[in-house]
Formats: sequence, structure tokens, C-alpha cells
Amino acid sequence: MWNQGKPCKSFNEFKECASFLDLEGVRNLEDLKAPRMIMTHIPYEKCPKKEETKYIYVFRNPKDVIVSYYYFLNGILEKPLDLDSASELFLDGKLIYGDYFKDVKLWYEHRDDPNVLLVVYEEMKEDLEKSVMTIAKFLNIEEALKENPEIMKKIIKYSSVEETKRVLEADTSLIDKAKGDILKPEMIPKTAKISFVRKGIVGDWKTHLSREQEERLNERTEKEFAGIDFYEPKLARIFGKVQLLSALSYKPETSDIFITCYPKSGLNWTQYIVYLILNKGNPCKSIEEFTKASVFIDKYGADSLKSLSYPTMIKTHIPFSKHSISKEAKYIYIARNPKDVAVSYYHYLNKRLESPIDLMIS
Repeated sequence: MWNQGKPCKSFNEFKECASFLDLEGVRNLEDLKAPRMIMTHIPYEKCPKKEETKYIYVFRNPKDVIVSYYYFLNGILEKPLDLDSASELFLDGKLIYGDYFKDVKLWYEHRDDPNVLLVVYEEMKEDLEKSVMTIAKFLNIEEALKENPEIMKKIIKYSSVEETKRVLEADTSLIDKAKGDILKPEMIPKTAKISFVRKGIVGDWKTHLSREQEERLNERTEKEFAGIDFYEPKLARIFGKVQLLSALSYKPETSDIFITCYPKSGLNWTQYIVYLILNKGNPCKSIEEFTKASVFIDKYGADSLKSLSYPTMIKTHIPFSKHSISKEAKYIYIARNPKDVAVSYYHYLNKRLESPIDLMIS
């Protein structure tokens, strides 16, 4: 944007107007061209703050974050991590820079500050031009882009993953400068080049995470972000709305068995009973085996049904008015005493909400 759509020829040229504060420290800031772009992963609590300074915070689906983080770390660590270990460290907040969920929440609390802009990775991938205009407006250069559509075309062209990957490939000499002060001895790059961009796609986690890893990340996400309006576009796109919309638009097939009810009315219990009936009384050996036979479509979306065995067992809390009812599919609806539903729902929600007042507000 600042360069009127003209691309960088190399990482060294890019560094003339941008600095990775965490790696280079403050020593290069005085040499930067104004306005200075400062990249950092420093958590909100430790990040230098000033009212006159502008902050653009990017957040992304945590499942894609951990997969990308896993590959990045294994590119610079001498002792490689397996994905399961990386996932556990991520969930425990023990990877470099600490707790992902805490950082997102802290920045989210400042989403209405005039000098803070929250940007969603998935939204940039879906509509880059719209995201560019949002950032341009925040930086007070929106009118310049509107008046010069050719500049916008260049920005879109040179912001592609391929172009960004080409430019953001650093020589390890950059690492060597900071190795003594910042990086631990074991964080020595294996190769002569470090690429800061890998695939740059949405949903890569689907080909990497096991169902158990996915479940754990989903549970942590639900717990950490309880009380936040997930239907607000910025968060909903990451944490559930896309899956829910695909569930609402799903057209049932002949082999589908829907198990449905209002929340906390016995869905999981009934689901397992149906599983035992279909499996001739043979119990599950593991949660992985059970999830291969059934999917919670509200959470995982319609795409997750492709991996199910026949017949397809689908559990859902989608209200009747939103269902696409099919005469060929079968529907099992569970009803329960509403007084017990309310009590069970109360305990369920308060395990995930920071305080009961959140429940009343929601």
C-alpha cells in the first residue's frame, strides 16, 4: 500500500521499511523509512503501546495456526517435534510466545480502540480486496486507492502467496545476528534459507490433525471464547459459523440417521445407544472409533460427513424450523423434562463461562 503497489525485489529490500522487532531488537528502527512497519509476535501484555501508534492484529483459526507453527518450528529446531507434542504444547501455552487464546482475547477486548484493527486471516483469503480497503481506511489512505484502481490491482497481484513467499525468504544471516541475544542454542536453522510463508491456505489442518487433536482444540476454543459473540463476523468465520452454515444447507441422503434434540436432553447417550444397535452390541474401543461412525454436524459442518461409514449417523441441535427435512432420511428426536434440561444446561454453560453473569448477558 505504502509503495503504491510496487513489489519488493528481495527480503533485504523489504527490511528497509519493516523490522521484526522480536528478532532484531530496536537497533534497526532508526534506519527505517517512515512510516515504520514493525512486525512482532510480542503478546499484548508486553507489547509497547502508544495512543498515536497504530496496531493491526491478525488472528487465524487455531487449528491452522498449530499446523503452520509445527512446520515452522521443525524447520529451525535440531530436535524435531511430532504434531501431537506440538499440539499439546500449544494447548498448554508452552510454545514460543505463550498462550494463543489469552493473546487473542486481550486484543479482542481492544477491538473498538481507534488505533487498533483486528484482521481475520480467513477473511483476507476470501476477499483480499475488501481486506486491503479495510486496512487502507484504518491507515487513512483509502481515498488514494479508490482514486487509483491500478494500484489496487497491483496490490492484489503482488500479495499472492507465491509472491509473498518469494519475498519473505530470509538468509540465515538474519538469524545469526540475533542468535546470541535472543534465540536459544538449539534454535539453529538446518537450511541456508528460512521461509516465513508455507502454503498460506485455509483448512490445512483437515489433512493433518487427528479427530482427537481436533476435538481437544475445539473444546479449548469453546471454553476460552465463551461469552464472546461468535456470530460477530470476525470471530464467527473462524470459530463455527462456516461449519454451521454448511450444516444448515446440507441436503439429507437416504442413508442418514439424524439424532436431534434441544441441548442437554440426552443427545450423546442416545447417539451411543444407536451406535450399539448398529454395531450389534459391540462397544467402542476408543473415541476415535466412535467419531468415525458419527459426526456433530453443527460443529464440524457437512464436509465432515464424507468420512463416515454407512449408515451415516448425524447428531445435531439445529431447530426443526432450520432442518432440511427429507422423507428418505430417518430422524430420532429426544425430549426431556424441561426442568432437568435447564439444570443440566446451567451446569454445562458455567463450566465454560468465566462467571454466571456472562450467561445472563448472553
